[in-house]
Amino acid sequence: MSKPGERDVVFITRGGRGFGRAMALAFAANGDAVTIMARSQRELDDTAATAAATGGQILAVTGDVTKAADVARAVAATEESFGAVSLLIHNAGVWSGIGPLWVVDTEKWWWDQKVHVLGAVNLIKATVPAMVNRGEGRVIIVSSIGARQMVPNGSSYPISKASQIQVAAHLAEEGREHGVSAFSIHPGGFLTQLVKDVVNSPEAQRWIPGFGKRSQRDPRPPEEREAETMNKCAQLCMALASGRYDGLSGQFLTPDDDLDALLALAK
Repeated sequence: MSKPGERDVVFITRGGRGFGRAMALAFAANGDAVTIMARSQRELDDTAATAAATGGQILAVTGDVTKAADVARAVAATEESFGAVSLLIHNAGVWSGIGPLWVVDTEKWWWDQKVHVLGAVNLIKATVPAMVNRGEGRVIIVSSIGARQMVPNGSSYPISKASQIQVAAHLAEEGREHGVSAFSIHPGGFLTQLVKDVVNSPEAQRWIPGFGKRSQRDPRPPEEREAETMNKCAQLCMALASGRYDGLSGQFLTPDDDLDALLALAK
């Protein structure tokens, strides 16, 4: 949590759309300085322009989280514009490796691990040293409830998301004495563009044909469901950024969790 009168410097991956965009706009509206990083310049620019229209400040930097040099460049640009990152949110997500393990394209399966896990480590190495030096900082890794589920023929996603939970838990323990807290979260469920892309892929239609149907059971208009889900995720991240819930560092959390009750149990 920033000291009174200070703002957080927030670094969010895949900040151009979906959950990342919602988080970026929420933190910018709160007066925090925000950097968003993704591979699509158009989406990043649109998010930054939306924030600017209401007085928010967002720096848009293209880059690939699997490339340490890209991450270092984006973090350096953030430090030059705003100062050291005080809150890292790793939100980049993919799901390209679909099929039984003896059939799935190995490169696609491994790509999912690289984005979710290698990307997290690249980001941690680029931002956490400054947090350690400062004696305070927070990292939120956007995992998924899918990390705790079996998805036959779709193993690359749940395996990589489970690994993310472990990365956050290890960082929480390693960073505790240095004032660095880390959390993994489930952002909420609806038909994001990622889910739509998976549903419409030939591989998914062949190997996991029922995927995505549960997300369509809510009778409300899709726009209403999406807005509510993304807002709840953004509010969860802002609550964790406040420092009030550092006692939950290392835990996997969801937008529906009662953080105060969990904090009471943790004491």
